[in-house]
Amino acid sequence: MTEKLTAFIKDISILIGIMYISLFLKNALQILIGTISNSDSDIKLYKVINLRSESSIDDLLFLFSTLIIYDFLLLVIIFYFWIYLLLYLIISQIGNKLWLQIVYPIIFYLISIIYFDNFHPNILFIFIVIVLGFTNWWMFKKWIKFK
Repeated sequence: MTEKLTAFIKDISILIGIMYISLFLKNALQILIGTISNSDSDIKLYKVINLRSESSIDDLLFLFSTLIIYDFLLLVIIFYFWIYLLLYLIISQIGNKLWLQIVYPIIFYLISIIYFDNFHPNILFIFIVIVLGFTNWWMFKKWIKFK
């Protein structure tokens, strides 16, 4: 029993690391793809972000501080940790499947845009979610060992 508990605690700490790496990658891809594509964007956590639309250093600082506060602190406690824990539990039962790692975040993305944005999906953000699914699959395969 102690070995299982120790392994679970180790896996949860690795899971938190995977979650933060994925959040950093999500934000980096949002900004990179949004700026390269020069897309129109209002600053929302489920849309691409165009840095060219920010007019001053103060706007950029506000953007980055908002991303850090919401995406890396507030939403981690409220939302992201629980989604990753549920994913961990699903994968521990059926295995680390690439299709699951891609479909799982797409489902949450679609639910969030239905709720917050009256279902206006952004194909660039769906691409970001697919990249995140692939990287999550690789990180789970590499760092979390299921028996």
